[in-house]
Amino acid sequence: MNFSKRSKYVLIGLLIILNIIIRIPSVSHEIGIDSFTIHTLANSVSAFGEAKWWVHPLSIGGFYPCSYASAVPFILSGIAQCTDIDMEKVIWIFCLIIGLLSAAIAYTMAGQIKNDDSFKFLISFSYSLSPALLVFTWDASTRGLFIVLFPLFVYLLLKTRTYILKCSMLCFILFILLMLTHHFFYLIIPFIIIFIFLIFFNKLDRYVKSITIPKNSVNIAFVIVFLVVLAIPFFTGFLVGHSRYAHIISLFENNIRYFGVLIIFTVGGLTYLTLKHNKRFEEWFLLLTLLCLIPFMYSETYAHFIIPFFGSILVGISLTNM
Repeated sequence: MNFSKRSKYVLIGLLIILNIIIRIPSVSHEIGIDSFTIHTLANSVSAFGEAKWWVHPLSIGGFYPCSYASAVPFILSGIAQCTDIDMEKVIWIFCLIIGLLSAAIAYTMAGQIKNDDSFKFLISFSYSLSPALLVFTWDASTRGLFIVLFPLFVYLLLKTRTYILKCSMLCFILFILLMLTHHFFYLIIPFIIIFIFLIFFNKLDRYVKSITIPKNSVNIAFVIVFLVVLAIPFFTGFLVGHSRYAHIISLFENNIRYFGVLIIFTVGGLTYLTLKHNKRFEEWFLLLTLLCLIPFMYSETYAHFIIPFFGSILVGISLTNM
């Protein structure tokens, strides 16, 4: 489904207005322990003109003891020095900007997966307004910027198939930025590995056309592997700190808490994508990366990162089909 230009502009305009309104603070001051930590670091950069916590090259990315990832403190300090606005107000402006940016980036990434206006708008809507992103509305946590920029990395990665040199360089630069933003960057590695694997598999498939595999068997095998991977934390205790049964409840709580009521539509999107015949490159890419990251959904720490990204795409697929 493709909208007329007028409908497209109206919908995007309304989405921007909604993102602004919903990010108007409900309390008078910033919230979150991380927010006050970043606030202090940003003030330190502004006061001393340098990062005092840089005592080793690894300190830049927060990989050295008593250091912190430097991207967000430097951005906040830069905005405050350029505008001469109080740091607390700068934090809200920063959160508003990345909130609007999340809608634009999600819309762009969705177009790389499927060129359908309704699909792109649904993903942009569900991603930018997901509770996992709204949590950072009045919070300068570095996770917020990482979650916002990550779909841009996926877009550039998929675009590499068309513009190899240009997009590869941009992917590398963005990867460095994400590495200096938050330690979540290591969760990007499965995306890169799966992408490279699919590229080689597609090239190999062109030469091995004599081997025919029943389509249903591939889908059934994927469902079995999916269930096995989903059960790994339950039977092994991976990322499970207490009772394994309590973590099953946590799994559902995290999904609902960080994605809201739209979570009910992800079941239909996942079912359709799993059982679909003749899956495209992008669809296999999404399914296999989801397969790698499912165990991390048990952890509240990592659920911020995984649920909004995959959830918004599955919701887009489900509602577009409807």
